[in-house]
Amino acid sequence: MTDENRHDVQKEIKRLEKEIRRVFEKMDESNFNAWLRCIYEQKYKMLSEDTNRIWMIGRIFLPLSLSLFASLFLLDEITLEVIIVFCLISTFLIYFWFVISENLRAFQNKAWSWIIAIEKHVGIKDPGESKVYDNDVNKFFTSKNRIQTIRRLLVWGVIIGWLIIIRLNYIGKI
Repeated sequence: MTDENRHDVQKEIKRLEKEIRRVFEKMDESNFNAWLRCIYEQKYKMLSEDTNRIWMIGRIFLPLSLSLFASLFLLDEITLEVIIVFCLISTFLIYFWFVISENLRAFQNKAWSWIIAIEKHVGIKDPGESKVYDNDVNKFFTSKNRIQTIRRLLVWGVIIGWLIIIRLNYIGKI
């Protein structure tokens, strides 16, 4: 999550806390608790489903995009036109995956804002701290912006890979 996104999430959490207090003032306690529990469970479900969607879409689009690199070399004749077509398709697929992933991440942030606001309302200290930092592997993958950075590197890696292939074709190495 970028600092700008983190600021937006913090602003959204504050807005939701006010909304929860407003609803609390209008409802009796048992109805309010049922409402809050329902919202909490629904937002956790949405968070989980959006995570699954990100992985599902990644399982489809990433292999399709990257497989075009390998399939290029299965052709008998590699022309610049073929490289350009493969490049455009591969880049489109990886970029499409990236845009969808970023949008789903925004939905996750929205659900996460609700979860944190509800946890704050019921008095949980340091809500939302679910990352595990107990070893170097977890530290690497859970540090600030790491997954988003990896996604961006994948997109740039595909683009740079195709530029290298185009350049190698131009100088006659392919």
